[in-house]
Amino acid sequence: MALAFLKANPALYPLAAAMGLGVGGSIAFAGYYLTSSPDVVVNKKIRQPWNNVKQHQNSKLFSPNTDFWKGRVGLPDPRMAFMEDIAQTPKSKRTPAEESYLKRARALAAEKNAQEQQ
Repeated sequence: MALAFLKANPALYPLAAAMGLGVGGSIAFAGYYLTSSPDVVVNKKIRQPWNNVKQHQNSKLFSPNTDFWKGRVGLPDPRMAFMEDIAQTPKSKRTPAEESYLKRARALAAEKNAQEQQ
């Protein structure tokens, strides 16, 4: 029915092409974002993947200021400022996110110490 309508109205060909391109592009972008963005969690086995983003890692689709990300290489993680507060909180009152962060922060500190000793 739709093809017969398009054949009867050839002036609608550009409109059909634009609509098809728009739908195809949106599906392609959704697939790209699902597979490559730390904001979207598809695999529930990876807990809090946004905590794995490094200070210098660009997670944006388009970033015109690439010097910003290059300038952040080697900077300390700003979330480390809260580590002492989290560590002083009783373990029974910590959230799973805080436990995960504390574990990650301790692993990063141990890795940094090992690099400094070499």
